[in-house]
Amino acid sequence: MTERTFAIEKVGKWSLIGLRVAGLCLAGYLLFSLSAHSLSNLLDVASVIIVVGPILLICGLLKWRYDAPAAPLIYALGTPLGLLGVSVGLVFMFSYMSDLQALAPATAVLLLTALYGGVVSGLGYLFLQPQKTSMPIIPKRLALICSLPIALVTFFAVLQAPWVLFGESGEVLSMGALVLILSLVTPTSHSLLKRITNSTMYVVLILTILGVIDLAGIGATTAYADADAYLKGMSKIYLSINTGLLIYLVCIVWSIATGDFDEIDFGRMNWHLVEAFSLIVLITISPPSLYHFVS
Repeated sequence: MTERTFAIEKVGKWSLIGLRVAGLCLAGYLLFSLSAHSLSNLLDVASVIIVVGPILLICGLLKWRYDAPAAPLIYALGTPLGLLGVSVGLVFMFSYMSDLQALAPATAVLLLTALYGGVVSGLGYLFLQPQKTSMPIIPKRLALICSLPIALVTFFAVLQAPWVLFGESGEVLSMGALVLILSLVTPTSHSLLKRITNSTMYVVLILTILGVIDLAGIGATTAYADADAYLKGMSKIYLSINTGLLIYLVCIVWSIATGDFDEIDFGRMNWHLVEAFSLIVLITISPPSLYHFVS
């Protein structure tokens, strides 16, 4: 290949990338123009940090050290990071129901992290090239370093109220023990990390159903008049789901170190997470149910 041919191909490649970026910007503008609110109402610094911060650090580090493809990582990490913000935002929202000034930022984190997570994962999917996205295996020490941004974001997100994540009882320990037990008793045809990932998703989905039943039962017995009972039930279930999301996020990062990244269908798992959170968010912040009107 001559230098002239190589230069032409390089210019053509960058021209194609430029057209794709311009197309995405135009599509984003048209999409947001359909909203009833201005674009400024959809911007929140805290939500951007929760979703975009860890992705930029992890993708940048792996791209720099191992030339790892960024699109699969963005596709895998965007949705669970967004849903982690949803979970934290919901608990904060119910914690500060009596303080309207604190309620608004919590609601913004709840809604906008979901939006940002979906948009980021969507961008990763658009740039995904299945035939060319083999993920390199990284050392375990680098996987540990890549886990730090997730830990830091989680720490600062719950810094004002650590019980949001860790709780005053044993939800976190119970969740971790449950995932570990299911991972050990399932067939060993898959690697341990893949079994942990599958078990985490299974437990999160089951806990979501149980949480919906618990919240509906509390609402039915109290006619939605006992905010403390409702908050206690909601906090318990969200503490468990928060733990599951953190385990899942760590599994995504560590699957690069174990060589399991390409073997796990993160797109399917993220879709299951969206289904679970759609259900639990609906029952949490939806209008009063039939029980309330009957009572």
